[in-house]
Amino acid sequence: MKCSSAPAALLLTVIATLVSLLGTGCARVSAVDAEQADLVVEAAQEPPLTANTLHADLRLAPLRCELPPVEMSASGQRQFVQTALNCLAEVWDSTLHSAGMAVAPLDLVVVDSVTSGCSKQVRPTDAAFYCGGRVYWPADDPIHQGWGSLLEHYLLFVVMHEYGHHLQSSTGILRTADRDIDTAGERSPLGLELSRRIELQAQCLAGVMLAAARSGGMMTPSTAAELIDIQSDVAEDPAHGTGANSRRWVETGYRTASTSSCNTWAATPDEVE
Repeated sequence: MKCSSAPAALLLTVIATLVSLLGTGCARVSAVDAEQADLVVEAAQEPPLTANTLHADLRLAPLRCELPPVEMSASGQRQFVQTALNCLAEVWDSTLHSAGMAVAPLDLVVVDSVTSGCSKQVRPTDAAFYCGGRVYWPADDPIHQGWGSLLEHYLLFVVMHEYGHHLQSSTGILRTADRDIDTAGERSPLGLELSRRIELQAQCLAGVMLAAARSGGMMTPSTAAELIDIQSDVAEDPAHGTGANSRRWVETGYRTASTSSCNTWAATPDEVE
């Protein structure tokens, strides 16, 4: 999920370069200097994470996706996940368009053998993840086993979480947050806190989608409640947060059914532990 970063000291470097060039009467900036200047301007123009337009009171129309039966073969999962992604794209595109935004294109990569992706090797037994406008969906993730009658709804929730990351990417949140993580250090306390804010916001956005699925008749309130409850059992790690907070943010999105409740960037540190 890492993007190119623009260090804070870069602005001084670019200014010094421009002053030097102007002082010698040169009217041309090199391609490298121009690219650096563009990064600085882009960073200066981005709103703070707490003020992103995604944090307005945006609400989804009821979700009524007609999903195919779940088949755990790679091709069966591809059909299920792609159908769910298409349905989410349609409803989110309408919602974001009303707020002057748009959903970026999204690709699906079903991993049924070791694949190079996102600057690493992805194995079929890895967990699903989002990176660079793609959802990577390992076909043999062991956590997909043993869900019984809840399997379809569980897989749909995983798709919703990854789509939450795509919304963060489409609205510029990931670009800004990843640059801040690069500056702080990925495994530094601040870098890990920023990563948790990313992941917990995706959980909350998935909760908003759960509410739309429930209102559209795709699942019963009891099934939605069960999906929320099992979030407490997720494996805790410093980049994703505690099970209690994971559950709490999903429930918040579900209860309010509004993206305005998913502003983890304005939350206190203990709310994103």
